[in-house]
Amino acid sequence: MLILVVLLLIPVVIFAVQNAQLVSITFLSWSLSLNMAIVVLGSLLIGLIVGTVWSWFKGAKTRGQVKQLTKSLEASTRQVTELERALKEQKEKTDILAAEADRLAAELEALRAVGMERDIP
Repeated sequence: MLILVVLLLIPVVIFAVQNAQLVSITFLSWSLSLNMAIVVLGSLLIGLIVGTVWSWFKGAKTRGQVKQLTKSLEASTRQVTELERALKEQKEKTDILAAEADRLAAELEALRAVGMERDIP
């Protein structure tokens, strides 16, 4: 990161050295003389700040939508988890009932077999 900052500062320093002459700036009733590099870099900095603030305000609506969708997703995730838990409980109950039905069917077969043996003379 430091290397990147240094690489970006080198052209800025070269620009400032090559544009060291004074320029007169007038705005409304104010007037002052500044180094041309300071004027250009100051204008760039102001533009960057205004652009960043503008983008931040324009993105406020999107950030609100993202926040709302995140809450909705979390609620849906909780609901899915609850439904999966309920489904698991129902499956366990179904398995228990199926095992009970198999046991009763086997018992019924055993009773039928005993009943058929008694009917035989």
